[in-house]
Amino acid sequence: MSSGSEFEEYEYDSDKEGWSDEEDVDEELVTIENTFYEADDIKKTNPEDALTGFLKVLELEGNRPESEQQWRFKALKNVVVLECTLGFYEPMCSHLAELIGLIDTVASNDATDAINSIIDVSSKITDPTYSMRVLSMILEKLKESGKSRLVFNTQTKLAKLYLERNDVENAESTISELVSSCHLPNGQVDNSKSQSLLEAYALEIQLCTVTKNSKRMKEIFKKTESLNADVTDPRIIGVIRESGSRMYMSEKSWDKALTELFEAFKCYQEVGNPRAKTILKYVTLASIMANSNINPFHSLEAKVYKDDPEIIAMMRLRSAYETNDMVEVQRILFDKSIKLLDDSYISQYMDDFLRGVRLSVLQAKIKPYKAVRVGFLAQELQISPDSVFSLLIELIMDGKIDAKIDQVDGIVELTSAISDATTRREEAFKKWTRNLRSINSTLIEKVRG
Repeated sequence: MSSGSEFEEYEYDSDKEGWSDEEDVDEELVTIENTFYEADDIKKTNPEDALTGFLKVLELEGNRPESEQQWRFKALKNVVVLECTLGFYEPMCSHLAELIGLIDTVASNDATDAINSIIDVSSKITDPTYSMRVLSMILEKLKESGKSRLVFNTQTKLAKLYLERNDVENAESTISELVSSCHLPNGQVDNSKSQSLLEAYALEIQLCTVTKNSKRMKEIFKKTESLNADVTDPRIIGVIRESGSRMYMSEKSWDKALTELFEAFKCYQEVGNPRAKTILKYVTLASIMANSNINPFHSLEAKVYKDDPEIIAMMRLRSAYETNDMVEVQRILFDKSIKLLDDSYISQYMDDFLRGVRLSVLQAKIKPYKAVRVGFLAQELQISPDSVFSLLIELIMDGKIDAKIDQVDGIVELTSAISDATTRREEAFKKWTRNLRSINSTLIEKVRG
């Protein structure tokens, strides 16, 4: 009996507290929520079906009052990202416009997360026209909302796009805004924005490279040096160091260029930037042009690339330079399977590079000789005799060798070797004279005795 009364009491209480199967449930909302999460689960593995799912969420939400559209903003963010990834650029822009219109209706963190996701994925857009359209739409809204950091990030990406397209006018105005945003109203640098300012300067240095404005580049590069101590982001420092190396290379300051390139390489290597490998090739080039005794491939950072075909070619080039093997140097450079000269940066400095290597090889080749024929040297260096004469004159003028050139007979005589022979003859004569005097003195003593 007691068990029956307990059952009746339980049944009564459960009805009272709403355990009835007849409770009202918003079936449509449940469907929307389930559809969203189903799409979210497959967006990385099956983006096409995920996009269909998120679009279904938008369709279902469209039938509800705006005040009850809980999933619309999140669904729109995913739709824009997926359409961007899949290359559906026109509908992407339409959905982006709708998302931007909802930014002020959601929490700040949700808005920031959505904008950052779209800015990041916009770098994958293959058509730069759409890239700039997306960023411009976002930028306009962000300026209205006063989200300064997001404005800076968006303008930075826009500036990079303009630079890639050689759109100098828009790049200049965008970079100018970036630099201004890092200063106080009185014109002084806002110390709280040192990293942002350095990032803006990095873009301006790249602009100077495009416009070949070396004077302005030097001014900006000098400003970055005072900021480097406060900023340690290798992504920014790497770009500045690389740009600085280009400035020094254009001035033929090979030693300084080598220093900047190696620092850029280490920065890129630290953050896993694939450009590190390319910069390592340039480090090798600069190390040879600077006549540096330090082999860049002995560094720990460079050993990561020891099995890469392009880096192996550069290692062989450095080795050929160190052994004064001009034949091997030229064979590597002009090997079509390696394609080193397809790199515009390397080919740009090839004349200076070859002249520097030939000077080094020539200096080493003539060192063992008292006199050597220019024709032999021309054969060793694989250049004409006239070119050898030009290199010899440069070595003599720079004080690197003491030599006399006989252009008629095509012979170069090492002055130091001649001087050494003369000195040896003089020493032998002096020794012979001393011996004669000694013999003479001995004879005189014997006669007197």
